[in-house]
Amino acid sequence: MAKNDLEEAQRLRSERGDIITVSALLTVKSNSTAYLLYSGFDDSVFPRFRTTNQLWFEAMSFFRNKGCKTFSLLGIHGDLNDSLSDFKMKFNPTVVEYAGEFELPIKKFRYWFISKALPFAKRIYYKIKLRNK
Repeated sequence: MAKNDLEEAQRLRSERGDIITVSALLTVKSNSTAYLLYSGFDDSVFPRFRTTNQLWFEAMSFFRNKGCKTFSLLGIHGDLNDSLSDFKMKFNPTVVEYAGEFELPIKKFRYWFISKALPFAKRIYYKIKLRNK
């Protein structure tokens, strides 16, 4: 297997030159949080090596050393039945659900009150709804 990898590396070097980009990552730092905006990899170059995983790890280490407390992987699908969600779950994340894609509270007390009252109101609504069936 290593011999095949060496032959493949030599072939790629002759086709593409000495520097071959296999993964890319775009992040933004704001206060103590780093946000991963985009990442991807060229699966035509050693597709079995998920180079993006190493790049994410390096980015997390880099931003932790820069004082970041949070590294946001920017969302998951609601059903969690895809490989990206499986990967993200390996980091033991704190999943935060927002009403919209971006949320900026303008009236902080009202926002806090509604964020606490709405789940309570939903529970009461569902209890009443179940009782009336």
